[in-house]
Amino acid sequence: MARVADHGDPSGEEQEIIELAQRARRDPSAEAARLNARYGVALNFSSYPARPPLTPNQFLSQAAAAHVNDMAARSFYGHLNPDGINANGRIPVLQDDGRFLTESNAICFYLANGTSLIPDGHFDQADMLRWMFWEQYNHEPNVATLRFWKRFVGVEALTDAQRIQMTGKREAGLAALDLMDKHLAERKWFVADQFSLADICLFAYTHVADEADFDLEAYPEIVRWMERIMTMNGHVGLDD
Repeated sequence: MARVADHGDPSGEEQEIIELAQRARRDPSAEAARLNARYGVALNFSSYPARPPLTPNQFLSQAAAAHVNDMAARSFYGHLNPDGINANGRIPVLQDDGRFLTESNAICFYLANGTSLIPDGHFDQADMLRWMFWEQYNHEPNVATLRFWKRFVGVEALTDAQRIQMTGKREAGLAALDLMDKHLAERKWFVADQFSLADICLFAYTHVADEADFDLEAYPEIVRWMERIMTMNGHVGLDD
């Protein structure tokens, strides 16, 4: 089976994908209109700001090529690989030598082991996990899903079943943000008076909740908490 192109020498198909990405970054709305007309879809990129063009990164290209070559060698092109890495058929999956770990928050917990991101006390560790579980059950399915539907899919392209869910997800999302705001009224961080994995996991979709039309200004404690995180040394924004 042919190998993917080396860095700096894309195939015709790869070049087409690169050009698509560059057009979308330069003028998102125009590229959405072009794709809609060509494929009969209903993409909406109106909320995307224009971005500078992508530039080659040799190390990322080499890593991606190695991954694709490995998949091609095994004729595998899905989330559930022939080795049975993820029986749930979903990403992300962390590979550490010959072992594999799924579920994003479990991966975060594994990677943070031995760092200050996990508090020392047994109760505080359990409390941190409690917020991480809550994020996956009460926060992400509502705030993140609405953001995905509105920003990446477009309300006009949703199915009837998805449209029916929007009101319930908005109410649940508002309740989640309200609970967070009240919790933060008496503390700087979610657990043990220190920055932890709980803050990282909850920050991810909270700080872009406005893209799902949640008014974050209505939650002043959340805003102050996000500002603390965004001014920390080492913070990298989505556009950085």
